[in-house]
Amino acid sequence: MRCSAIRLACYCALLVFSVAFSAGCADEATGSGGSAGEGGSGGVHALAGTWEGHVRPIIPLLFPQGLGGLTLRIDGSGEITEILIDGSASTKLLGGQVDDGPDIYRMTWVTDSLGSIAFPFLTDVGQAHAAIALMFGPVATIGALERDGSPTTTFFESDVVGSWRGYGYAYDQDALDFAPFSPVTVEATSGTPIDFSVTMPSGTVTGVLPDFANLFAFWGGTAAVSGAEVFAIMSPDKQFVAVETLPVGYTNLEDLTFFAVNREP
Repeated sequence: MRCSAIRLACYCALLVFSVAFSAGCADEATGSGGSAGEGGSGGVHALAGTWEGHVRPIIPLLFPQGLGGLTLRIDGSGEITEILIDGSASTKLLGGQVDDGPDIYRMTWVTDSLGSIAFPFLTDVGQAHAAIALMFGPVATIGALERDGSPTTTFFESDVVGSWRGYGYAYDQDALDFAPFSPVTVEATSGTPIDFSVTMPSGTVTGVLPDFANLFAFWGGTAAVSGAEVFAIMSPDKQFVAVETLPVGYTNLEDLTFFAVNREP
């Protein structure tokens, strides 16, 4: 959902390997739920619980099974006590933590041989869903998780059809940080292939999603005009989608576009 004509409005949030920045929440439909440290009673971390969902499994060093199922267990202090990949304990991801915000959460994974990897963990207003935006070297990938979600959801290509609302996230090179840059509305229309449009204050981007993989809760396609690759991952309850776009020849974070959106009632 990136169009060269509106490129300055579409730069979006994705991880930079070993750079400290943040992850978390915007302000409204998909947005800031407030300070994480204050989100639970008795000092319990606001994101404590079990998070289920999928990532786009294109980084074999982190996701060797290649099916994309992801489970995170976060305790009351924000420590990630267990990471499961496709239902089995990960031998590559050994744990980690999520910070206390206050504006955007940052999650850190500890790996077996690659050190620590930090990335944005963007929650919706109810902190029931979160989007992962991960860059590992030249590879960018995304994930969508639901707190206490079902790991056995069956997905259908038509699940993405409907109206979605949330935020785009942009990387600010000067501040070395991420922030929501624009409220967005996404429409996906049934057909072969599925058509989509993204409406922002700066204009509208359109494209198609011809690719679908039910095991990954994954849709893929291209944006019109720019030819950017578009990838979407859905939460187990089908109420939240994380979206990334990779423009042709992208070279840095400011080239990438990221959206986190909730299904409209």
